[in-house]
This record gives sequence, C-alpha cells and structure tokens, in this order.
Amino acid sequence: MGSARTVATLSHATPTGCAAQKLTASARDEILFEFVVQGNVVKATAIHAATGTEASILGPANAGRETLARAALRKLQYVLAKKER
Repeated sequence: MGSARTVATLSHATPTGCAAQKLTASARDEILFEFVVQGNVVKATAIHAATGTEASILGPANAGRETLARAALRKLQYVLAKKER
C-alpha cells in the first residue's frame, strides 16, 4: 500500500493569520504544510519554519486541502500559545 506525500506552502501565514489569506510575512513567520494521503485518510501537518514546531490532524481524503490546512494551522496556533505560557 503506497502513500502519496506532498509538501506545499499554501501561502505565507503568521501563526495568528489564516492560511487562506495571502499575508506579507518574514521567513520567521512562515508556515509550511505537509499532506500525506493513506487510503481514505489525509494527515495534514502545519510546521512553524522558525521553531520547527509541528501540529498534525487527520481528516477525510475527500476534504479540501485548504480546510485541512486551516484545521492544522489552528492546532499549531494552540501549540505555540501553550509553549509561550
């Protein structure tokens, strides 16, 4: 059973921004997204480029990548906020 791996930067988004918006951001605020498809499930990972902090979610393969990316970004925002406490 093979899996497909795609790494994509949807846009430059800050941890407080939305991945669907095009924002002007420096490299320290860049968020990378990785999508790994296995059967009918996709693992979407949001990675904060400056710190290497990652947050992953699982979703249905028929969900849009933007929807999965937003969910992963929200989880990453939560993780980054928790680290700051």
